[in-house]
Amino acid sequence: MTLLKSFVKTALVAFLCLSLVLSGCADDVPNTAVAEKEEDGPAIAVGQSSEQESQDNLSQKDEAESMKTNTAQELLITVNGYELHASFSDNPSADALIELLQQAPLTIEMSDYASMEKVGPIGRSLPRTDKQITTGPGDIILYQGDKLVIYYNTNSWNFTSIGKIQNVSAQKLKSILGSGDVSVTFSLG
Repeated sequence: MTLLKSFVKTALVAFLCLSLVLSGCADDVPNTAVAEKEEDGPAIAVGQSSEQESQDNLSQKDEAESMKTNTAQELLITVNGYELHASFSDNPSADALIELLQQAPLTIEMSDYASMEKVGPIGRSLPRTDKQITTGPGDIILYQGDKLVIYYNTNSWNFTSIGKIQNVSAQKLKSILGSGDVSVTFSLG
């Protein structure tokens, strides 16, 4: 009976550790868990082999390097003969746009809305990380998961930040974007 209790306890510890690892909640939990030793039974180790740990560590390094690369990339916006440079936000939405742009540049027909922005459909949905923010001139926003917006004025709402156009004033940006509909190409620099 004591052996059965020890086995059940060990299985429960293993299940909990595996659940934490799979859910991503085990960032601070070591890869190997050891069940507590009962006075009349041996301790049982539950975990990964050192080869598996090496592969996991390598995978984590690759993922970290990929994130550094993504945040170091630049967004190029071509509109009305101008090339604007923007930095990407550090979030899953911007990362998803980067992945999309790695396949090919994206040209969007954008329309003026409320004398503050140009908005147009991406053609697919990207993950949203909406937060209450106040936009400013040059902010690039993901709206409702399937539209990109370039702000040339301010607005407050729940939005997902994609990036920010660098080194352009509100007046100059509005002039570049023009009035009415405009074709805008987004690509990686």
